Amino acid sequence: MVRCNKYLFFTLVSLLGCAVLVLYFVTTQNGYDFGDHVVGRDFLNTHTGGILISEGRWDILFQPNDYWAEIKKLHGADYPVHGWSYPPLLWPVSQFLALFSYFPAYLIWTLSGMGLVFVATRICGLKWFWGVFICLSPASVWNIVAGQNGFFISSLMTTAVALTLNKRSVGAGLIWAMVAVKPHLGLCVLPMLVAQRRFKVIAWGAVFLVGAIAATVFVYGVEVWQLFLAVTSKAQVHVIETWEGPVQWMMPSSFMQGRLWDFGTGQSYLFHVAFASICLVLLILRWPGRSQSQSHWVLWLVLGTLLLLPYSFVYDLVMLQFAAALWFEGDHHLLSGRFRQREPVVIAVVWLLPLLSALGALAFRVQLAPFVLLFVLYHLPRTRVEP
Repeated sequence: MVRCNKYLFFTLVSLLGCAVLVLYFVTTQNGYDFGDHVVGRDFLNTHTGGILISEGRWDILFQPNDYWAEIKKLHGADYPVHGWSYPPLLWPVSQFLALFSYFPAYLIWTLSGMGLVFVATRICGLKWFWGVFICLSPASVWNIVAGQNGFFISSLMTTAVALTLNKRSVGAGLIWAMVAVKPHLGLCVLPMLVAQRRFKVIAWGAVFLVGAIAATVFVYGVEVWQLFLAVTSKAQVHVIETWEGPVQWMMPSSFMQGRLWDFGTGQSYLFHVAFASICLVLLILRWPGRSQSQSHWVLWLVLGTLLLLPYSFVYDLVMLQFAAALWFEGDHHLLSGRFRQREPVVIAVVWLLPLLSALGALAFRVQLAPFVLLFVLYHLPRTRVEP
């Protein structure tokens, strides 16, 4: 049984998350939400891309204006700008989902992601109800509304850490390779595996990744990868450097904090480099070591990924909810000094951070996430020196 007093906070937040989702869906009209976006928002890219690939018109994915024109054909001339941003590794998934009409495909996508969350929680040793808490957490609400892949990537990363620490090299390598569908979120994976001396995992991951890339080249041709690197990657840089409005409060990075403070692009990058450099030093100092717990390693990986990247979104913070759950259920302290007695408060703030950071950016032009995560990283116990 769930002990209500211990899990009351997470239960209340989950009920609130459920209420927000119900309100969102019941207020839609003819499949469109309050912002005149189709329900599922960014999932429209995944589904439309799958249709274009299946029809042999994949070249439109690399022509931003033509791609947006395809979106407007479906949803009106005033439909907000959309762009394709995924590597060819995701193309088979998009094609499969395109076999269904939009709303059934969105339902399959969302429920499959939630199911993977429950699988990941069990593999990591968490009780079943953590699947509910995570699926109704603030980051997950963002993820469901946005129709994004936060459930999948976060579940895969957390599961891969568990398999790595349990020396299941083949399974860990396979799952780490799957994370490459969103490659920038794997920023800290290879350094972590090298530091742990998990060379079998690295080898198997390389085999699976090379195999997957080779398969996409065989099916779609090498040109799709060339265009992804030359066009799609450049388009994503354009997004973070120039887009205004919601994208600025939905990207909890120090680079976007610079933009919120009206720094120029170069100044924002310099601010991010300075901030990330401090984080990198702390990540080295707080390296958990080979004998440390799963909760410590997941938290270290999540902190490193989110603090070093200039590009992430609030729905990517589902991985932070996994880290907070493992931290909460751990049998040891992960904060040092006087903050050790205030871990429940810190965990509560971390759990609400996807919401707090977006609200802070919207109301006060301050992205709270980088600063809160830096605080947590600073107060992690120092690494133990190992022979």
